[in-house]
Amino acid sequence: MHYGFLDREEAILIESAKLPKELQVAWPPDSVVLYALDDQNELVARMGVVEIPHIEGTWIREDNRNAFMAKRMISQMEKFLLSNSKQGAFAFVEDSNTEVKDYMERLGYKELPLKVYFKYLVEEEERKVV
Repeated sequence: MHYGFLDREEAILIESAKLPKELQVAWPPDSVVLYALDDQNELVARMGVVEIPHIEGTWIREDNRNAFMAKRMISQMEKFLLSNSKQGAFAFVEDSNTEVKDYMERLGYKELPLKVYFKYLVEEEERKVV
């Protein structure tokens, strides 16, 4: 088995040559895609890493906490994302936080039918803020 990492442009080329249209992915610009090829150079597997726009770290000073400030902040962030060719954004909300969930839905965000999984790739003592 041979493994190789390809950028978006290379991934589009290999997929158009080796995969049926319904299995091809419209990889975002900063994607990295891992392919596994057998000894006959036939495609066996594919897995990609994509950077997703994720709105995080919202904080509003207490004396400015009203619906308008949060809406204005989200609006500015969405404009920024659009100006950087992003077509959508994620916002993670804890299931128990119904107030924020309701607010995000009023702003047009939809709850997705999925769970988010995370795994640290380094031991706790090696972790650092980047």
